[in-house]
Amino acid sequence: MMSSLARRGLLAALIASASIAGCKCGPKVNQAGCSSDQDCVEQNGGNARWYCSPNKTPPACDLQPMQCDTAADCCPGQACNATGHYCYDKYTPCVQDGSCPAKGQVCQTIGVFVRSQGCTFN
Repeated sequence: MMSSLARRGLLAALIASASIAGCKCGPKVNQAGCSSDQDCVEQNGGNARWYCSPNKTPPACDLQPMQCDTAADCCPGQACNATGHYCYDKYTPCVQDGSCPAKGQVCQTIGVFVRSQGCTFN
């Protein structure tokens, strides 16, 4: 028979796995052309966060930020903008290599929501 502590641990692991499974990593911007939001949804596995951006020439698919109420609604490495209710990438900003606080980190363009110079490991 399984102990109460082991059951709680398994339940916590299951919940964490389910919440992280909703976070899709990988390419965030599909460079394929589009004529409608539906084109983009279909090109990206049915994910309704994709839309056809008219701000690109020619129009191309782009990804809307995930909506949230708390940081728990966001993917690991993201925080929740409390007023705008969207997830954004959390990282240490930098201006050049050597300006990052952790040994071995480099300064390069990272992130998706917001994309900027940040400290990361190669």
